[in-house]
Amino acid sequence: ADGDITIRHAESAVLHSGGLVALQESVNCQVVASRVQVSSRFRGGSATAEDQIMVKEAGARHGTDTQLIAGEPLELPISEAQRLIAIQKYKRGAERMGGRSNERAKGGKLGRVRSELDGANIKRLVERAQRRLELLEMASVQVNLAHPGVCIRIGEAQLTLTEQIGRASCRERV
Repeated sequence: ADGDITIRHAESAVLHSGGLVALQESVNCQVVASRVQVSSRFRGGSATAEDQIMVKEAGARHGTDTQLIAGEPLELPISEAQRLIAIQKYKRGAERMGGRSNERAKGGKLGRVRSELDGANIKRLVERAQRRLELLEMASVQVNLAHPGVCIRIGEAQLTLTEQIGRASCRERV
């Protein structure tokens, strides 16, 4: 969704939003959004947000792997699909011309396409790195209760819990 999503219960779901994903309870879900707010439990799976993740209870007593990741730029599914289509077109073109897609194409149309793909990929990676640095200034993860097996990551900083913790707020120091 481009905007906010509100869900009471999700299990083994993939949720992607350009806005807020507000969940009451989640089990083994992959959530990607600008902000994630869980009013009850988030068990298993991962929540990735540009800005903020707020969870009442993360993980489970028996150590369910649960990832809470903040400060990551959103990549719209349509952008990723367009990039993958362009790569596949290049590979098909290389195969038609008798070459292999993993070999370096020289000159001609195929060489230009390869050069454009490489340039676009480098530009995308640079823009993503710059955006990530901007997000680190405001990114945070807040939990009221987190169980062993919960991994909290903001930028390059990562904390994997080996024991239960109570109320905590995490930020990356820039």
